[in-house]
Amino acid sequence: MNERPHAAIYVRVSSTGQAEDGTSLQTQEEQCRAYAAEHGYDVAGVYRETHTGVELWERPRLTELRDLSRRHGLDVIVAYAIDRLSRDPVHLGVILSEAEHAGVRVAFVTEPLDDSPEGQLIRFVRGYAAKVEHAKFKERSWRGKMARVQAGRPLHGCKVLYGYRWADEAKSALATDEAAAAVVRRIYREAAAGATLLSIASRLGTGGTPSPTGKPYWNRTTVHGILKNPAYAGEPIALRRRTKRTAESTVPIALPPGVVPPLVSRGQFDDVQGILRLNQLQASRNNHEPQEAVFRGGFARCGHCGRALTVLRTAHSGPFYRCQGGKLSPTPCTNHGMMVHTLDQAAWSSIEQALTRPERVAEHLERLATDDPTAGDLAAVARAVADVERRQHNLIDTLASQDAPAIRAALAGKLAELETQRTQLLAEQDTILARREGWQRAHQQLAAIQVWCQALAEKLPTLDYEQKRSVLKTLRFTVRVYRQGEPQRLRLEASIPLEQPVASSTS
Repeated sequence: MNERPHAAIYVRVSSTGQAEDGTSLQTQEEQCRAYAAEHGYDVAGVYRETHTGVELWERPRLTELRDLSRRHGLDVIVAYAIDRLSRDPVHLGVILSEAEHAGVRVAFVTEPLDDSPEGQLIRFVRGYAAKVEHAKFKERSWRGKMARVQAGRPLHGCKVLYGYRWADEAKSALATDEAAAAVVRRIYREAAAGATLLSIASRLGTGGTPSPTGKPYWNRTTVHGILKNPAYAGEPIALRRRTKRTAESTVPIALPPGVVPPLVSRGQFDDVQGILRLNQLQASRNNHEPQEAVFRGGFARCGHCGRALTVLRTAHSGPFYRCQGGKLSPTPCTNHGMMVHTLDQAAWSSIEQALTRPERVAEHLERLATDDPTAGDLAAVARAVADVERRQHNLIDTLASQDAPAIRAALAGKLAELETQRTQLLAEQDTILARREGWQRAHQQLAAIQVWCQALAEKLPTLDYEQKRSVLKTLRFTVRVYRQGEPQRLRLEASIPLEQPVASSTS
């Protein structure tokens, strides 16, 4: 008695929604099983997939089936239709050729497929038609997204932006999700205080805070995405990431104010962007042979355009710092520079001279003890908040005396705008108060700072590369480099940090 051929069934849907309701996958499998029974096949397995049909290598279940076919583990592959196996005629040709080489027959329930010229034509035409339909679907979907964005409404995907919820059923705006918003604000505070992306992610995970996808751990990519998104400062931008599926002519589109309420102030957002850029400049992965230049990565800057100097090399000379503002900035610069060993030696010598003069250190610390750097900012913000609240009260009184719907609607809109301003001002106030706390902590440790500076001065001649870099970062040293012929070629800037207590970086 001959053994019946072994068949594997492959069924596919494109979206999770189709897979969840079970109808499409279930119907395909039932039809394929009926086809197998009619032709005398034993069904050895069913491979179910939820994935787009225009991709081949990214479908894990199809990959398993192709691997089984190559190992001669079956005789027939049964699919409901050609476009269930692939929408791309090229990919379809790969699958069929691979199966033919392994001696495996491919059968489709709804379409004949043989090796005759007619069968080959059907394969090509059906695959091409499916690919054209998919391209039309992408184009229609893209037009819908563009229309929504141009109408001033945010795009809605499977998940709302972390920190928010939809404000209405039409999904025309976002409202604050206070629990997640508190996490976002915490991420910005820690980043502004100098914490690394990895340490922020680690603390969130160990503290039991679920990630935006509900996982018990965070990764630095997620933290970086939150810190880089201007929507958290109340300035949402649609289509800000260009992908292979977007049109080349697409440009980011700013949504109207009020569509996404701010969770952090614009000033705090900008501060964090500056920190992220500096961390990127200073990262060793972005610098070849980083230890040859102590002031690389933002510590050496152009005295004219303010850009960080880049370390360059030539075949005939050693490394040198160079300003490339002429290429990278709308403001032209002369591409001046200085040899690395010359700048490093001169700048570090100036640092040693400054720190080995205790009277200069004491004078600077005394000035810090008496000058609150946040007093003026806090007073200005408090006045602005009071002004907004006064205007809100006036509008509320006017609103109570009006009966006309149009006037009431206009007044309500003004009240909403004022409330957005008030929220932004309060976020700005929180940022300044955090700075004041740092100043107060530093004020309490002025004696310890002076002792630390004295201990550091004794160790300066013996510091290695990493220790020198730590000193530059802790005391915020910057070397401004000017063109030849200027009255001052180098200018050293430094300040005692106020945002966090000073800890020894040379121990």
